[in-house]
Amino acid sequence: MSDLTAAGFAWVFLSVVSTICIAVGFYLPYWLVGTISLNGKRNIVYFGAFRRCNYPVFDQILKHFRIENRCGRYATFADIPSIYWQIATVSIGFGCALSLVLSFLLIPSCCFKHILSRNSAILVGLLQVVAAIAVSSGCVIYPLGWDNREVRDACGSRSNPYVLGECQLGWAYACMLSGAALTLLCGVLSICSVKEANYYTRHDHIENNYDRDDYNTRCSSHFRSNSFIDSRTLVEHKNGRNSDSGSHKWQITLNSRYKAEPV
Repeated sequence: MSDLTAAGFAWVFLSVVSTICIAVGFYLPYWLVGTISLNGKRNIVYFGAFRRCNYPVFDQILKHFRIENRCGRYATFADIPSIYWQIATVSIGFGCALSLVLSFLLIPSCCFKHILSRNSAILVGLLQVVAAIAVSSGCVIYPLGWDNREVRDACGSRSNPYVLGECQLGWAYACMLSGAALTLLCGVLSICSVKEANYYTRHDHIENNYDRDDYNTRCSSHFRSNSFIDSRTLVEHKNGRNSDSGSHKWQITLNSRYKAEPV
């Protein structure tokens, strides 16, 4: 049994979906789509923040450039061709990692009780808002680097910050923005995701157990005390009866020993 409301189950489901959207969009370099003309042939190329697909390499055997039709990341962080892309990589990477951690924490709450309270759910929601802001900020910063040499080779000389030129946005970029919007929605849903009565029920259950244990302890001590008093009273009463019986027998013995003589 779970502590989540119907909105809570929707919250967990949307959290997982938004995390998948952000992670897939962040890793796959289909953010920006352009073309490169090489050796009389137009080749489609794709850009991400730290990865790209179909990039030109120099062939040592043929002694000219050719297109390497595969995806790869830049060799080092410094090789990323724009400072804005470097900032976007850090910002979106942070938001993606935070969203992943929160999603893994939320999944068990669908199956088990007492994992989330109302306050902890709101805290998770606030962290999801932080993750959404980080991802959105990275997506907003990314177009500032569209004036670097690699992008202009693919998008033309007219490409500038927030100006695509001959390129177009890829599906991975839209996927990240959608994931950020869903994560922001999840932050709102967290407010009504946990049953409010569960905390008080659990608290009352603890208090009831404490009161019951205290009552049992007091009853046990009271019973032992009364038992001791009753047993002592019974012993004293018995001793009293024995004492009275002995004195009565002693009086009978005296009466039988000394007889009155007639005057």
